[in-house]
Amino acid sequence: MSAKPLSFVPTRIINLSTQPSQPTAGQAAIIKGTLQYWVLFWSGLASANVQIFVNGSYVGSATTNGDGVFELPYVFPQPGTYVVKAYYPGNSTFDSTSSVIEVTVVSAAQAAAQSFALGLIIAAGSALAVILAAELISIARKG
Repeated sequence: MSAKPLSFVPTRIINLSTQPSQPTAGQAAIIKGTLQYWVLFWSGLASANVQIFVNGSYVGSATTNGDGVFELPYVFPQPGTYVVKAYYPGNSTFDSTSSVIEVTVVSAAQAAAQSFALGLIIAAGSALAVILAAELISIARKG
């Protein structure tokens, strides 16, 4: 039986997310996060290998940059809810750590409907702003 190496430095994964936050099935998304270590304060852990799992299956690994940020492109195959886990196994200096999030993946039709609805909200807000501005100008001229 092999023992885990003795580690001294705590680590954590923060800001685990996807971009976009609600990916569309069949389209590329980015799984990203930041691996940090603690010595007097939290700092990014550079050149570390972070393993990514989706619904328990290994899908790839990403190497952290100088700020501890890792990114892995991934295509979610179907709409639904996925569990995404980022895992850093640690080494003789740094402890292992992991972070888990749930990601809701939408269909292309759902994404289009949400985009259209957002467009309507923005258009309605813009129209309201124009009406309000015209009213304020009218009041200012009367005053």
